[in-house]
Amino acid sequence: MKTVLMQTLLVILSALGCPAYRLRFQCPPSDQLGSCSCADSPAVPQVLCEGINDPEVIHRSLANRYASPIPQLKISQCAFPALTAGFFANVTMDRLYINGSSLKLVSGDAFVGLEGLRFLILAENSLDEVPSEALKKLTFLQTLSLSGNHIGKLNSSSFPGLKNLKFLVLSDNEIEFIEAGVFNPNLERVTLSRNKIPSLNGSVRHLASLEWLFASTNAIESLEGELEGLSSLKLLNLDGNKLTNIAGVFKDLRSLQTLSLGNNWIEDVGDALAPLTHLWHLNLSRNHLSKIEERNFASLTQLQTLDLSGNFLTEIGQALNHLKHLVRLNLSRNSLSSVRLDEIKWLKDLKELDLSRNQITSVDSAFGHYVSRISTLKLSDNLLKRIHSGMHFLHDLTELDLSYNNLASLDKRDLAKNKRLRRINMQGNPWRCDNSLVRTLQDLDTRMVEVSGRPQCYLAP
Repeated sequence: MKTVLMQTLLVILSALGCPAYRLRFQCPPSDQLGSCSCADSPAVPQVLCEGINDPEVIHRSLANRYASPIPQLKISQCAFPALTAGFFANVTMDRLYINGSSLKLVSGDAFVGLEGLRFLILAENSLDEVPSEALKKLTFLQTLSLSGNHIGKLNSSSFPGLKNLKFLVLSDNEIEFIEAGVFNPNLERVTLSRNKIPSLNGSVRHLASLEWLFASTNAIESLEGELEGLSSLKLLNLDGNKLTNIAGVFKDLRSLQTLSLGNNWIEDVGDALAPLTHLWHLNLSRNHLSKIEERNFASLTQLQTLDLSGNFLTEIGQALNHLKHLVRLNLSRNSLSSVRLDEIKWLKDLKELDLSRNQITSVDSAFGHYVSRISTLKLSDNLLKRIHSGMHFLHDLTELDLSYNNLASLDKRDLAKNKRLRRINMQGNPWRCDNSLVRTLQDLDTRMVEVSGRPQCYLAP
């Protein structure tokens, strides 16, 4: 769940599959290629028409030059405003990309002869509406991307007849309105990220085959009734919206494995997550949570990663007691002054813990007793003055970040039991070069531990 670009790539690449071509595609002799190039790679052979501003030149470079369908045709960075009728006459392909080519108009007959096309990308152009007339002839189409255009609305006739469509990418447009009934019931993955959508308006309701839905970076304020009947949904990304209340909205999402609600306005989780018993990954970062309770996560017994960073939490309490399979926990950028043993003692599978940018002043001496599998611990930007035996039970610790605290010295014994330590960050502390710190640094050198922000300390002669 990182960026919309990565999300879009995931949707598209998952559709590709990249099968080896059984019938080897052969490029024509170089003197017959015209202005396009051809590469007959055994994985995905490709014809590329790049930087050509005259559509007639492209047409002449393609027509009647290929004995078999082109596995992949890319038309890129070609400044022409329209795909005219019969543009692809006398040439066929399996996959068609037209991107970055200032395309504003697609004739209703532009794809005549390509009725068997299964994969179409019309990304980063200047389309202000879905080219419905042209698309309705592509009844076998399975993957369609119209990302990076200027499309403002989707109505019930935007994708007529595309009953085989499974993967649809509409990110980075200007969509402000979606009409109910616009999406066919066979869709499996939909990307609506980076638009101006205030409401899903019932458009995805009861899409029983839908597995992935990306709708991040929009203006969605409510999900009430919007996710009904999505029994197959496994991944839902709603980062960067205006959600405040999520009560009761996930009741049908019993197959959900990944839920990302980062950068919203959620103040209380309540029992909203209770139906998500198969959830593996949960992101609630950058919300307005000031308190978490045991009931919030009680049913998430399969959860592996939890991101609560960038909230207003002052304590954890018993909220994490049921997360016995949690592997990664991010609590950075909150207002925690400590992490007590009783708050994390059930997290026996925990491997990565991020407590950076809090107000932690000390580490409990028994801190690692129940979470001894932690391999990465981030404590940067806190108020630590000493460690003492706080790390003793972290036998699997390989990476430790102590940067930007108030540490003046370290004793060799503080890290003596962390035999697997490989990296430590000591930058930005008011280190005092006493003998204890110097010996600690020498011990780290002997153990071949990589030290970032190393204090320039040496033993007196």
